[in-house]
Amino acid sequence: MDKRVDPELSSYRTYMWLCGAAWLVLAALTELLLYLLAPGLALLWRELPLVVGIIARGGVLYVGLCLAGTALAAAGGGRIPQRWLRLLCRVAYRFLPYCLWTGAVFGIGKERVAQGLIDLINRISLRYLNEVRPEEVMLLTPHCLQWSGCPLKVTHDAFLCKECGRCPVAGLVRLAKTHHVGLHIATGGTFARLLVKKHRPKVIIAIACERDLVLGMCDVFPILVFGVLNARPNGPCYNTQVDLAKVERILLHVLRKERAA
Repeated sequence: MDKRVDPELSSYRTYMWLCGAAWLVLAALTELLLYLLAPGLALLWRELPLVVGIIARGGVLYVGLCLAGTALAAAGGGRIPQRWLRLLCRVAYRFLPYCLWTGAVFGIGKERVAQGLIDLINRISLRYLNEVRPEEVMLLTPHCLQWSGCPLKVTHDAFLCKECGRCPVAGLVRLAKTHHVGLHIATGGTFARLLVKKHRPKVIIAIACERDLVLGMCDVFPILVFGVLNARPNGPCYNTQVDLAKVERILLHVLRKERAA
């Protein structure tokens, strides 16, 4: 395994397993639908059921091959050309709704499924990461990490933070200063996309909740995005927290530095 791949990103297997199960359901439903439609299609043209069957089964097979390629890329079984990898990741993104439905059947919660997708993309991104300079890396965080009683408007400039230690922003500022990377705090998804468009980073380390993180990773693809879920001990969007050690660990991988002690 590539030494830059974080071994903790193991829940991607859950997501790939759900993708496989959802694909089997899709294949079964396709066969059932073709069987039910065949008599009616044959009335229009005798060869129409065959033509429709080839197209439908070809589409199902194509999706299955894309999912298999994604699993291969994540597992480290050979290096897939990046132009193909982008296509594979898009299919994995698009399969999220089906994985959520399949996960519900097996009692797997939405958060765990979303975490699996995030870990999958993180793992692939780490394996296919090219060398980047610190100024090409962006730390992107939500404003809810800031202490609610803070009088400072760090959404305009994160480095206005006085590093009092009451919230994770202080730790993120220290990381940004230490490793000379950009740090931006967004008030919402639209503002986050504007920041990405303005600064055009090659790599983003994004902190957010499951929904915003997955949607954001889809929106900026093919920019490499490494997601870190925030913790919500006080409920959503209020004094949230983040594992700073995990953020630093990903940052060190991205910059190809040694792990922190």
